[in-house]
Amino acid sequence: MRVEELCTTRIFDTADRPNIARFIFLDSRARSYYGDWGQARRMTAAMLRLYVGRDPLNQAITAVIEELSDRSALFRQDWARQEVYEHRSGHKTFLHPHLGPIAVTFDGFEMPGEKGLSIVTYSAEPGSVDAERLGKLPTWARGEQAATWR
Repeated sequence: MRVEELCTTRIFDTADRPNIARFIFLDSRARSYYGDWGQARRMTAAMLRLYVGRDPLNQAITAVIEELSDRSALFRQDWARQEVYEHRSGHKTFLHPHLGPIAVTFDGFEMPGEKGLSIVTYSAEPGSVDAERLGKLPTWARGEQAATWR
């Protein structure tokens, strides 16, 4: 389970197929999910630009870009920056509604032989409050799942 999945139990409640770009630009909950929502927005637009540049005929990517362009002035603004970003490593802060902010370092690893598939790892400074909170996520998530199954 990814940190994003653990941080908020209902982050991708949607009738459509879950999509992080839609969440970031179209769901008001995204503003309270990321420690720096503006950066998350700009990076997401820049990553979409990278993906569409790699596969310009991909109808799924094009459809998301068109939808976001139609529905989000902030996406149009971020898209117009013409930035390109490959999401391989960096730092993020997630704002967990019960545990508080969790600052993590992430690293993405492409899977050899599996085009488009990657694994992203998240870690926190050992002994830090962030590491403690990160360690509590699985227990918290199990408790939330159990509560929803009753």
